[in-house]
Amino acid sequence: MKSIKKFLFFNIIFMLILGCATSSPEPEKIATNLQKSHPPTYSELFPQQLSLLSEQKRPISKDYKIGPGDLLDISVFGVEDLQTKVRVSSSGLVTLPLIGVISVNGLTSYELEKKIEKVLGKKYIYNPHVTVFIKEYKSIKITVLGAIKNPKVYEVPRDIHLMEIISMAGGLTEEAGDKIYINRPMKKSNRWINKQITIDMEDLFKKGNPQANILLKSGDIVHIAKGGTVYVIGEVKKPGAYSIKGRMTVTQALAEAGGLTNIAALKGKIFRMVNGVNKKIPIDIGEMMK
Repeated sequence: MKSIKKFLFFNIIFMLILGCATSSPEPEKIATNLQKSHPPTYSELFPQQLSLLSEQKRPISKDYKIGPGDLLDISVFGVEDLQTKVRVSSSGLVTLPLIGVISVNGLTSYELEKKIEKVLGKKYIYNPHVTVFIKEYKSIKITVLGAIKNPKVYEVPRDIHLMEIISMAGGLTEEAGDKIYINRPMKKSNRWINKQITIDMEDLFKKGNPQANILLKSGDIVHIAKGGTVYVIGEVKKPGAYSIKGRMTVTQALAEAGGLTNIAALKGKIFRMVNGVNKKIPIDIGEMMK
């Protein structure tokens, strides 16, 4: 069978033209072949790809911002009495030996190290060297929406990759399209902006590109885009509206509609709305099956 890369997108009408199929392949045979050739959807590929990427190392982001609930292990080189483990309060404060109460909310480990060194260096210790290690992460919140089984806000104990949060949310639904959009709040010039990151499902699930399995940050909103709808009408067994699953092809749309009837002419048209203009694309089903 010749591979035809005609992908269907949002709100497409696919219509087969009536006619006699005298010298073309039998519609029943074509329908059987279409069903056999139907590739797995992204929701079906997810468990397989998750197992392949599960061994990927999960580095902790250096710019992780400390927040309420985090457990900090703080030590000062050469001064054992100042070593302490402390959990960040709901208001972002901790109490440290000698120093007392200080705010740590929104600081990275490096920034907190420098802040403590500055306070200790002024009054207590000459040229102190401070190490801050985050033992438990409690302030990472990720929102997952769209074509996902359990959409909600998830609180995770550490930095987490995209595949992991999809797994926590129960996996993809069959409606999942070919894009994932991640909205990330970022501070720029003393104001907050939204940065949008687009992930291609094919890179993540079919190609297994590790770079697509990005490390998420607290506050990220992950939106699994739905695939839209295709309308299959004309000489098919089950005409109607069908959800586009991933990157659906013409032959896959035919399979969803139960295949061709006995009087289908194996020629049809795709009506696609592009920028408000209705485009008509002729297709030859018989040629696709060669």
